[in-house]
Amino acid sequence: MMMHGVCAVYKPRGMTSAKTVAIIKRILRTHQKEALAAAQQPPNAENEHTSAPPKRLKVGHGGTLDRLAEGVLVIGVGHGCKHLKHFLGGTKEYVVTAELGKETDTYDMDGAVTARSPFQHISLAQTLSALHQFRGQFMQTPPLFSALKIHGKRLSDYTRAGVHVEPRARLVHVTQLDLCYFAPPEVTLHIACKSGLYVRSLVHDLGTALDSHASVTTLIRTRVNNFGLLDALQPDNWTPQHFERAFRRYPLSFAKD
Repeated sequence: MMMHGVCAVYKPRGMTSAKTVAIIKRILRTHQKEALAAAQQPPNAENEHTSAPPKRLKVGHGGTLDRLAEGVLVIGVGHGCKHLKHFLGGTKEYVVTAELGKETDTYDMDGAVTARSPFQHISLAQTLSALHQFRGQFMQTPPLFSALKIHGKRLSDYTRAGVHVEPRARLVHVTQLDLCYFAPPEVTLHIACKSGLYVRSLVHDLGTALDSHASVTTLIRTRVNNFGLLDALQPDNWTPQHFERAFRRYPLSFAKD
């Protein structure tokens, strides 16, 4: 028995995307082995050398979500892995809360504090005005701690090794940016964007635009293409039965919509 499909899972805060995939892969491969063992006929003289070994189940994800972040992570299983490209370049939505007046080397609470600055001067009107420059298309520099590949190696690996590599600024596209909560030093934003945007960099750059600093405290990805929070399987439901139902609910053609 072989599973094939694409669905969304809810990645918990503190777990890497790679670890999420590894856990799901282990669950589904164990189920695959048990199902094959139960269906297999006892070996005899005719078939003991003719049965082919089962194919290894492929599992992948459609776009990395930071360890600190939580929310929608698209998972592909079996033939579904071929459809993940539709999500790598798709649209995404986030709700992010930031702390003003603090900068860290990772641009979030996982990193070491590198600077502190006053934030009491920041007004609601000033913040709303500053957000205008982060709507539409603009150039953005990725954070030094990121999964961006440069010469086949992650930028974060260079940074941790003490090798400074300056990433090139690239064009990003924010289709919607709203201020949801304003109580300095805490602000919360809703962001809808095309693939390629680094929310941590946007928050960092917003802090600079406000003559202060800013770092991400919480980050939730609420949507990837057609998959929203209500579509995402919670960790308690990462079972073969739930994945089978999800694959039936979202056929592979859903990935292209």
